[in-house]
Amino acid sequence: MRRRNSLNVQRLLFILSVVFIIIFHFEKLLNIKTYYLYFSTTPFSYQVSRLLLYGLFLTLGISMFSEKRIFLFLGLVLSSILNLQFNYGADVFIFNLTLFLAFIGNSSKDDFLKSCGYLLMLSHLTVIYIYNGVNKLTDSIWLNGKVIEFYLTPKIGFLQGVELDVGIARFISLSVVVLQFSILLIWFKKCRKLIAILFILKHSFIAFFLHPFFGVVCVLTHFHVYFYKGNAFKDTLKGLEKS
Repeated sequence: MRRRNSLNVQRLLFILSVVFIIIFHFEKLLNIKTYYLYFSTTPFSYQVSRLLLYGLFLTLGISMFSEKRIFLFLGLVLSSILNLQFNYGADVFIFNLTLFLAFIGNSSKDDFLKSCGYLLMLSHLTVIYIYNGVNKLTDSIWLNGKVIEFYLTPKIGFLQGVELDVGIARFISLSVVVLQFSILLIWFKKCRKLIAILFILKHSFIAFFLHPFFGVVCVLTHFHVYFYKGNAFKDTLKGLEKS
């Protein structure tokens, strides 16, 4: 019963992730000319880009009802072509979430590709957050809390009628740096859920105050981490030995 409930939750999370990826790209479809102007890129043509997006919606839509990974990999190819034209922080996480979903698939069966998918996801998160943590640790503007003050003071003032204290801003800045490096603990089963929850809280905060798309895609990614109970290295090696 517990395993069945776990599989149901993972399937629901898979569907939510695919739906969000579609919504993310649908926003691009609605504002495609603005994106090209903002990124100063030369489009193939607006019509071709729209066709690529329609193809992406179709393949991802089918993937929610099919256990065949081919549709997710086709969506991944279309996403890669679109990323050649324009992408920003959220696009990187959207692409990596799409890549991860293509490997784990829409199936309850554990296999070699699914293990590879989790290994890719954990490795990607480790590299991204460690790199980001080092940058923040060597950035005096981040450490003195100026960045937090700049982004949050207007919103805190609007919500509560008070300005953000400098000491609190610095504490938040340092806490974020510590959290970035704690990503290494996701490789240990006993720590994984706690670390995932901390990152979910962090990115929920970002989604509410700063960048909704970026925050939500990161929250979804860390929910996948939260519900993962395997050992990415061992499971992948076992799959290689069997093959």
